[in-house]
Amino acid sequence: MKDGEGETPLYLALVSAVRYCAAGANPNILDKHGNTAHHLLAFRLNESEVTRTLFAQLIGRGLDINVRNARGKAPIFSLNATRPTRLRSQCYRKHERADDAGAFAVLEAAGADFFARDKKGRGLLHVAAEGSEVRFQMLLDKGLDPMLEYEGGQTALDFAAACGNKDLLGIFERKEE
Repeated sequence: MKDGEGETPLYLALVSAVRYCAAGANPNILDKHGNTAHHLLAFRLNESEVTRTLFAQLIGRGLDINVRNARGKAPIFSLNATRPTRLRSQCYRKHERADDAGAFAVLEAAGADFFARDKKGRGLLHVAAEGSEVRFQMLLDKGLDPMLEYEGGQTALDFAAACGNKDLLGIFERKEE
């Protein structure tokens, strides 16, 4: 939907974000959960080049790529997270997203810590275990350990099994053959 000038609401929102930053808005301000703008943007980082560009611009304005929220999670956890609602189980799996490689490239260029762990000791593979086989494999390719246990004693493979993520578990079955 465009306005009389041919501009969309998304375009106008992005223009506003750029103007706020240019006027000195602090992108490091935390919400009540300790999240910054990067936590919000990272959730959709693999869906749009515009999102990746804005994300990178905020890094250039001093936003800390590895800042932790109240749960000890850096923005990179947002990319790998699913957001269950009352209508979805805790182990809901998302459809393949458009550009995980592009999202990972932006995070890597910004210096994101792929080996980060949250306050409970969970790593990115624990979070990714309920989702995409492709994304999980990309994290394995970065050297993350699927047998790393968090304080609850579970590995990422335990998470995948609990969620019934047979596609992801299939990665390891194929390697054993």
